[in-house]
Amino acid sequence: MNKFLRKTAAFAAAGLILSGAAGCGPASFETDGEPTAVSFRIENCKSGDAKFYGEDIVTGIDRQLVFLDKDGNEKRRYPELATEWLYVLPEEKVVVFSACPEGIGVARFDEEENLVSVSMLLTEVMLIDPTIVKAGSAYYLTATGIEGTVNAPDLNLPNGEYTIHLYRSDNLQDWTRVGAVARAKKDLEDVRVLYQDGRLIYVYERESAERGVSQVELVYSEDGGETFVGPFVLLTPDSDHEIAGFHKTDTGYRLYYSCDLLYPGESYQGSLPFYADFDEDWHLVKRNVRIPTESEKGLLLYDVRADEETEYYLCAGSYLTDNDLLMETRQKKGK
Repeated sequence: MNKFLRKTAAFAAAGLILSGAAGCGPASFETDGEPTAVSFRIENCKSGDAKFYGEDIVTGIDRQLVFLDKDGNEKRRYPELATEWLYVLPEEKVVVFSACPEGIGVARFDEEENLVSVSMLLTEVMLIDPTIVKAGSAYYLTATGIEGTVNAPDLNLPNGEYTIHLYRSDNLQDWTRVGAVARAKKDLEDVRVLYQDGRLIYVYERESAERGVSQVELVYSEDGGETFVGPFVLLTPDSDHEIAGFHKTDTGYRLYYSCDLLYPGESYQGSLPFYADFDEDWHLVKRNVRIPTESEKGLLLYDVRADEETEYYLCAGSYLTDNDLLMETRQKKGK
């Protein structure tokens, strides 16, 4: 990673890419493999977020935390857990959920998805986009706080200050604020986290304006979040990126996202799934690799998982209008 950081630190940290990025060059992409097919669709679900939870799915429907099976059938519903955004730690049976003004909750479940415990994290500022990860014996939770104007729709209007707050716990009940992962008077959204080789690695979207072009940035910490190095630009703003997740591969890292690259300016309504690959030092290998889908446009990618034979893509369909919840699948290459 250090080779990458030395080469890009001054350029990325200065914010030079985003400030001059409107109207980037023509869309360039490649397509990977055979098209996916819709496995299930829940029409007009009005879900604000959804994640894979093992083979199941956890989502927020009518601001209530809901577990679905792999076919989209409802298994459990928790009306008392107000949910607009969420993140999961399936190996620990943990779901972090948030809604405004209720705040952020950390829920733990048993093997049958019965609720075991809940702890609430309440602050005076609006908190969105939670994440959670386990690093050694400690748990690290982030939540993005917004002070001032939320999602300014125009570059000429003042935006509120977005801070990705970092908290630490040893027991999922008592949380101590460590500091800030990032702070800006720009929309900082879609935070994702990975703990790898002793580093807390955070990736997030920085928007020019609400549903405008955005760049994807990375920061990391080697001391438990006491200090962070970055930000470093992973994807320059050729479109409105919405991050779904990233993971380690045999040769580096893969970042999944949806964007309106093929339908510029349409944001969620023109969005389709893509991925980008990076080497071990986070050098970009290729970007804007389209995952062909049965749905022709308007797919906001929430999460991705794979087993030995199948790839699964969890999406919102036409998020700003219909807001369906759907899953598209395809066989892995060579299967």
